Amino acid sequence: MLLRNAQAALNQFGPPIMNHSISFPLRGLATFLLGCASLFAQVAPPPGPKPEPPTLRILQPTNHTEVIAGTAVSIVVQVSTNAPDGHGPVSVFSDDRFIGVAEPMAQIAIFPPPPPQFSLVWSNAPVGAHRVVASMIFAGSPGGPQSLLVSQTVSFQVVAAVPPTNDVPVVTVRTL
Repeated sequence: MLLRNAQAALNQFGPPIMNHSISFPLRGLATFLLGCASLFAQVAPPPGPKPEPPTLRILQPTNHTEVIAGTAVSIVVQVSTNAPDGHGPVSVFSDDRFIGVAEPMAQIAIFPPPPPQFSLVWSNAPVGAHRVVASMIFAGSPGGPQSLLVSQTVSFQVVAAVPPTNDVPVVTVRTL
């Protein structure tokens, strides 16, 4: 009975490719594989695990750094590689004010690729204490929810430049 059902299943797809001397286990395997192919064509695979959102980390400036006024502050943000293609631009804020969008830095061609880095040069940082934070919108999977990622805050200080003293030494000569 099983052999007749297997032969009928095979015959519905046309005449057998090989002659009738094929043994039952091979024909049964072919029937099983054809059945699986039609099953997989109809059923979508179960969704995989959700990708973890990437993390942001400010590499420069480091916490509690002092920068001399008039010197450009280089801000470098690293994005973890959990989902490098699923993120938007990296925005940088200082003291709750938007200061710019960090641009992607050049990557070197090595394997595995290093985590992507973004940089922004803040050329007019005013004198005083500053708290810098980076943010990015993570798109996740297509059609999935978006989330806002925020880095840890980095604090640094812009200090006034000390003017150089170019006073000419004065020498007084006294005679006794």
